[in-house]
Amino acid sequence: MKPIRLEILAQDLIRYGIQNIDFTNAKFNNYSQGSGLESSIVTSTDDFLITWKFRDVINRKAKKYRIRKLDCKPIDTQHQIDNDKQILVTDTKTIEFKRKGKRNIN
Repeated sequence: MKPIRLEILAQDLIRYGIQNIDFTNAKFNNYSQGSGLESSIVTSTDDFLITWKFRDVINRKAKKYRIRKLDCKPIDTQHQIDNDKQILVTDTKTIEFKRKGKRNIN
């Protein structure tokens, strides 16, 4: 299978004022209770959290994602164990859970 590039659409770069993209390491959720397989991917750039459904990505729909503005720039993001809806966001001062992004991009 050919690698699939995950990226933010130019229209969203403009909409959210993102000037430089510097993704943190993307992480797969470790387990979906329904299927037992990975179901989403999470990363961040600047102070934005971005998630993709794994199924969309492998079906070549990588332009479909969710984006959420955070209060600060995270240094790490990953899924909560056994919970695909919560993402653990770490910054230089706090560690907290955030829900996945609010806006679905088509």
